[in-house]
Amino acid sequence: MDATRTFEQDVLAVVGREGFPKIRMVHLNLLRNLDLRGTRLTELAERANITKQSMQELVDRVQALGYVERRPDPHDKRAKVVAFSTEGIRLLETLHKAVSYMERQMTEIIGRSAMRQVARSLHKYNTIKSLRGRARGKHPARRLRNL
Repeated sequence: MDATRTFEQDVLAVVGREGFPKIRMVHLNLLRNLDLRGTRLTELAERANITKQSMQELVDRVQALGYVERRPDPHDKRAKVVAFSTEGIRLLETLHKAVSYMERQMTEIIGRSAMRQVARSLHKYNTIKSLRGRARGKHPARRLRNL
C-alpha cells in the first residue's frame, strides 16, 4: 500500500470517529475538488479527471448523504453548481482537522526534519508540475488515455 493511500485511510478513520462514518475514499474525489462557493459539474469532472457521468453519479451519492447540494449558478441562471451544504461545511472542517492531526502523527513517526523535507519536496514537485502542465495545456493522465 502506498503512503498516500495509507494517509487518506487514516484521515477517513478519524473523520468516521468524528461523526462522518459514511464518508469513503471515492467521496474525496469530489470533496477535494469542490470550491466553497460551488463548482459546476463539468469543472469538477475535469479537476478529478473523470467523466461528467461519473462525477454526476458521485455528486448524487454525496448529495444523498447530505453533504452537497445543487444551487443555481449565479453567473448563468440556466446552469447549476454543486456546493457544500451546511453539514458539508462541517464535514470539510472535520476533514481539515483530521489531516492536521494525521500530519502531526506522521511528524511523530518520521521526525520534524524529515516532515519538513517531505513538505518542501512535495511543494517543489507540485509547483514544477503545475508550471509544466500550464505550458502544455494538458493533464498528463489525460494524455495516457490517448496512447
